[in-house]
Amino acid sequence: MLSEARYRSGDFAGARKHLETLAEQAPESAEIEYMLAITLGKLGHLSGKQSGLERVLKLDPGHIGARHELVK
Repeated sequence: MLSEARYRSGDFAGARKHLETLAEQAPESAEIEYMLAITLGKLGHLSGKQSGLERVLKLDPGHIGARHELVK
């Protein structure tokens, strides 16, 4: 996935842009929302990260990654 490659290379702004497009196309994807939330955190958008993680848990209440990030 292009957004994952960008994230891994440190291009968080590029990853964010791609993930936002994917999230619009697949609004029920907890994994896309999760990656977007983590990417927002890397960019310093902590409120966006928080609300994104909360969206992930609405889509998938058992999402371990989102639960872990929320207790940090």
